[in-house]
Amino acid sequence: MFSELSLSVIQRPKRDGFRAAKFAYITNLHDPAARTHETEMDGPQDGEFDPAKIDVLANRMAASTTQVRKHLSMIHQAMLETLSPGETKHIAEAVKNKKRIDLQSLLCTGLARNLSKDGYVLLTDELLLKSAGGVVYTEPIVIQEVDNFTLHVDVPYSGTARILDYATSPDGIPRVTPIVTDMRIHSGSNEVIISSAITRDPYAPFGAVTTALNVHTMGTAFNRLVDILEKAEFATIGDRDRCPFIVESGELGDGTIIIHAFPQIDGSALTNWMEYSTQTMKRMLTSMLNTLSNKMIPQAYTATRLGGQFPIDFYTILGNYVDGMNGIMQPRKTVKASIQLEEILTSYYNCASTGKMNDRMRNTFKTLKTGNTPDNLSYMRQFIESYLTFTILFGVYDDFAKFNANVNGVQDVKRQERCGDVLKEFKVKGEYALDEFRNMASSMLTDLFNAPNRAVHLTKLAEECSKPIAIVNEYLKKPKH
Repeated sequence: MFSELSLSVIQRPKRDGFRAAKFAYITNLHDPAARTHETEMDGPQDGEFDPAKIDVLANRMAASTTQVRKHLSMIHQAMLETLSPGETKHIAEAVKNKKRIDLQSLLCTGLARNLSKDGYVLLTDELLLKSAGGVVYTEPIVIQEVDNFTLHVDVPYSGTARILDYATSPDGIPRVTPIVTDMRIHSGSNEVIISSAITRDPYAPFGAVTTALNVHTMGTAFNRLVDILEKAEFATIGDRDRCPFIVESGELGDGTIIIHAFPQIDGSALTNWMEYSTQTMKRMLTSMLNTLSNKMIPQAYTATRLGGQFPIDFYTILGNYVDGMNGIMQPRKTVKASIQLEEILTSYYNCASTGKMNDRMRNTFKTLKTGNTPDNLSYMRQFIESYLTFTILFGVYDDFAKFNANVNGVQDVKRQERCGDVLKEFKVKGEYALDEFRNMASSMLTDLFNAPNRAVHLTKLAEECSKPIAIVNEYLKKPKH
């Protein structure tokens, strides 16, 4: 019986990964046999150190596994020299260091510039010894209080401020925009202006452009900045219209600001933003299921707030982006999630049936006013499919995260059976098992056209699909101390 399955998923404040890696993580990634250091780490690890992880990283970087292994070895040696200077290297002491670095960006930089070990030593010295508490990209920048409503963070690209560029692939390093660009994040009447270089990596997922920097964490200005970013309603880049965005919250409290924006003007911005979130959720779930499938005692770890990798408020960003594309500048926070979804679903259905699109969705997804074909509606359909896929994936994630939860001492047997079914399928098909959820989402959308009472079906689908995001938002809230 699947209900007799035993497993647990434990939340941690932070969890190592390619974008935030401690020396202990890199040691085990570089040499999976080095599990003797496990006791020096933050408790038992969760399978991240499978040798296949390097293949995953290389694929994500669009680089060869051989080159990634070579440069990973040099990074490991360089970090060991920094953390254990002198002729005798004490690796057992070095693995106790808690400082995290963006390993993927460091590898991208090294591969793009063909760095030697000595070159990595210079870089890792700066990344590991800076006073900034979070993952380091720049010197801690002073936050300027322009007035009661505006904060400004100015990061000059030249000089010593910039230490590491955020990158997805080695090809992204020469494509970092050296011209400082203004990214404006708005929350009510408050605004943060970030003047910084932006990475336009050709291999960045779904056309995301990213800025990453560190700020001083002392004083009221920092508290104001965090508050604005955590309650952000809309964003603009340069002189462009509004764009969907994601403010990573994982290291925000330590002064590390990472913002991904989707500035496409062809109607794909909202689609790319949603697809980015969907693929991130798929990666998180794949990692969890890999761990639970491959361990004698099925136990996995996940970071609090979903690792800080998702929009802090999906519907605020969605609604204000659509409003902004239609000339409504005043942010709104009161529109129900189901109403927003029903608007998009109804518009898609009506247009697919008649070829006519209302102005509001036409401006958002850049369709025609009349005479639309499936090609004209591709971004809109992809957004809906991606959203539905996200809710299904998250539902599975939530089931595993709450596997042992109980109400009045009684566990949810149906939830445990669902988890058992997913795990059984995953052991056979691997991550391809999760791809079937996209097919399920596509079928849900197709069913709209076969429903006997389509209006009722649309409303019900919108209501049902908005419920999971309410649970997502619970995960994304700051944990209470």
